[in-house]
Amino acid sequence: MIDNEIIKCTEECLKDVPNCKACPFNDEGNCRDKLLKLCLDLINHKQAEIERLELVLLGVMHSVDKWLDGKELEQDEVNRAATMREKTLQIVERKQSEIDRQKSMNQAKLDTIHDLRAEIEVLNKTIDNCVSCLESIEKIKAKAYKEFAEEFEKRCIASGIYPAVIKNILKNFVKELTEGSDGCN
Repeated sequence: MIDNEIIKCTEECLKDVPNCKACPFNDEGNCRDKLLKLCLDLINHKQAEIERLELVLLGVMHSVDKWLDGKELEQDEVNRAATMREKTLQIVERKQSEIDRQKSMNQAKLDTIHDLRAEIEVLNKTIDNCVSCLESIEKIKAKAYKEFAEEFEKRCIASGIYPAVIKNILKNFVKELTEGSDGCN
């Protein structure tokens, strides 16, 4: 029999004019004795449950009281628990605020990294353009050296003061300038 049924039977039995036909013990002898025994068992069971819950409450309050101080400890269990709840909520809010701040800082760092990557890409393109320009400048220099040497050779030959040795030196010089250029000069 469950607790509610025992309570209903007891309430019915205690009335001035009980309705014994509704009682599950009606067909049995000593119905009041059986009901009283069930009531006593229920009371003992509830008393044991209360004692267990009091121990649980004592353990919980011990954990709560570790975080309280001064006048907070003078409050009853309900108010101490409420105080601890408020303190816990404040801690959670502070931690959430810290998490939000960290997320914001991380996002700012990510944004900076993104901006730096974009700048690096621009710099790489600029470097590529500079290398291309240097290569073009080297080609122009080589062409200018060659043209100078050819013009110099023509003028030397025209004036008749151009010996064969100078011609070979000039040829080798032009060859070095036009073929041996590595773009690093």
